[in-house]
Amino acid sequence: MFGDRNIMKISADFHIHSRYSWDGHNTVEELVHAAMQKGLAAIAITDHDDNRSHTILKKLQPKFPHIILIPGIEFTSREGHILGLGEMDTLPKKTSGAEVIDHIRDNNGVVIIAHPFDRLRSGVGEVAFDWKPDAIEALNASTLIPFFNRKARVTAKKKGIPTTGSSDAHRVSEVGVARTTLCVAENTLEEIFKAIRKGSITPEGRRIGVIQKTYRFTLRKLGLHQK
Repeated sequence: MFGDRNIMKISADFHIHSRYSWDGHNTVEELVHAAMQKGLAAIAITDHDDNRSHTILKKLQPKFPHIILIPGIEFTSREGHILGLGEMDTLPKKTSGAEVIDHIRDNNGVVIIAHPFDRLRSGVGEVAFDWKPDAIEALNASTLIPFFNRKARVTAKKKGIPTTGSSDAHRVSEVGVARTTLCVAENTLEEIFKAIRKGSITPEGRRIGVIQKTYRFTLRKLGLHQK
């Protein structure tokens, strides 16, 4: 597959928050500009239980033809956080994880379990693998403790579930720190979703780091914004 001349590699960040998240700092357009500067071919805006970015992404797409702008939501299910990629309605917080996944799939979306073992940030835990998601987030740049990512990576490999890498960015400087490399025939939403479901993906990048995240957390608690 990698040697096929009809296949190309692209990089995407599937977990980004805008100002529509309670803890996000930047507008959707600012995040798109940052992604382009960092060479990403696609991004998903996945605000917490909020889909207001979907309309904005649709309006921005013609202005940015070289990057695929994917609507998404980070759902706060009863068990923890679940990413739904695709255009869809929100659900009440604490809806069961199984219902969230049915909702995503009813809308032809892609299901990615965000930071499943990060209990500091509402990871769902082992039940993620019972749900048979399209992918597991095995490299989350915003995870403070490396063990959480490592356990996700090892468990996903054991269970045969594809893995993604994402920044979980809440400001422009974090976009693309971790990302997913995909093998696609062309850079379209359909090809991106197909690659995730087939497992033609590889997590890449690094964590943002404890010092940087702690510093920004402190700024947020003090009511100060840092891009």
